[in-house]
Formats: sequence, C-alpha cells, structure tokens
Amino acid sequence: MRKELLSILVEPTSKAALHLEVHQTKGDEIFEGSLHDDAGRSYPIVRGIAGVYNLNGEPVPTGLLKRMTGVIAHRLVITQHFG
Repeated sequence: MRKELLSILVEPTSKAALHLEVHQTKGDEIFEGSLHDDAGRSYPIVRGIAGVYNLNGEPVPTGLLKRMTGVIAHRLVITQHFG
C-alpha cells in the first residue's frame, strides 16, 4: 500500500479518519501494518494490500473481489516467482 492513499481512505462505516501503523516497508510501499480509527476498528495491511471487510457481516461481493484481484494480478505473479 502506498502511504499517499491514507489521504483518501476512511473507515467505511463512520467515515472517520484512519491512522497508519507501519510494521514493514519495501521501497516506498507499506508491506505490513494496519489502518485503524480512534474507535479501535483496525484493518490489516498484508503483503502491501489493505484488508477488505463488509462491516454489516455480509460477505464482500464477489464482483468487487474479482475486480480487485484483476488490479493486483501482477503482484501475484511476482510473489510466486520472487516472494
């Protein structure tokens, strides 16, 4: 995840600001860490990808996951060969 994204990301339900906790970077990318709000809700960043949750308890729509996977498909190939 790129740090610049923090300026446009908000907590999905409350629209509250998110704070970044960095555990590991690779170049200018946040590779491991978390995003959290002041109420204690937290979203992991794993291998450079922020976690996706549907806070109403329903599954994240399959179409959305497929679109997101398509956008990051190049990362999967790199990870398989070099990760």
